[in-house]
Amino acid sequence: MNLVGYSDQFSVGPGESIRFMVSSRSSSYKANIVRLRHVDTNPKGPGFKYDELSSGFSGEYEGRHQSIHTGSSVIVPHAPQFDCVDGFTLASWIFPTTPEQRKQTLLSKWSEADDSGYALIVDHGRVGLCVGNGSGIVQKAVVPTAMKSAQWYFVGATYDA
Repeated sequence: MNLVGYSDQFSVGPGESIRFMVSSRSSSYKANIVRLRHVDTNPKGPGFKYDELSSGFSGEYEGRHQSIHTGSSVIVPHAPQFDCVDGFTLASWIFPTTPEQRKQTLLSKWSEADDSGYALIVDHGRVGLCVGNGSGIVQKAVVPTAMKSAQWYFVGATYDA
């Protein structure tokens, strides 16, 4: 990946601050805030459309590469924003090294004790989503095609309650 970045917060309101951490293999990169209007690249549709918005940080920045350490993980303390009672979307770039092995969790807010929450998983090479309501009922959807080892994938799932 030539350009990778993330923010220090999920969202901010007008006048609030947000920081972005960026790794770039190029000597420089351009940063802007955009409003996405249409993201379907189907040739029969209107195509990818966006509007650039003015911001204090728009411009060109010096790039520097920062390594991504595979196998890294983090445990985030509970926050009400993660309950996602109306639905959610989970997405991640992954580089599976042993996709065919056991079930592996990519992103989750899951309780094994009562099968509640949600989890984006790799299950024997296939990406899936588990959603549980805490009463023993677990919904699980897995894509039919298995991933190959040592290849980058952008994976994701959306759940609409």
